[in-house]
Amino acid sequence: MTKFLAVTCVVGFAALSVACGTEPIDNSFTATLSGDTSHTFEGEAIFGVSTSQTHENWVIVLSRGTPGGLDFDAIAIGRHRSGTPIGEGTYVIEDAEDDTLEDDDIDAVYILRRSEDGALGQYNSLSGTLTITSADSDEVRGEFTFTTSHYLSSGSFEDVIDLTISGSFTAIRGNVPSAVS
Repeated sequence: MTKFLAVTCVVGFAALSVACGTEPIDNSFTATLSGDTSHTFEGEAIFGVSTSQTHENWVIVLSRGTPGGLDFDAIAIGRHRSGTPIGEGTYVIEDAEDDTLEDDDIDAVYILRRSEDGALGQYNSLSGTLTITSADSDEVRGEFTFTTSHYLSSGSFEDVIDLTISGSFTAIRGNVPSAVS
């Protein structure tokens, strides 16, 4: 549950600032929702360490729109209570609500907000996989798929309960703000 709160705060307060280099770096993602609703979106991808409740959490943040804005999508996939980077390989995405999550387990959350009716949705991972195809200190590439359950939803998303979220990303190291506990 600590990880869930940390990821939620990171996504809610994320100010996506990325380091600038001399060469353009692709920090992007695409994601598709299926299930009780469908939606495809793309945006910016960063990774880094967030701190919440004295725990470090290594996290990949994928977002579209302005954080806190009225048309926003964000996915956060992270390591529970561990600032250790996720290296190349395939990993299980765990149930974010499971009280038995171990340090180093990986979980995810999807948050969206829409301006049409003020709709809001927060969806926690139930299960899935994260595959990192390449990773170094500046860039992480991979793909993911996970199923969710809604934790909180309102407006047009009240009846959206079951989702599968999948996508791919190229994330660059960025400033992932610490979560406020």
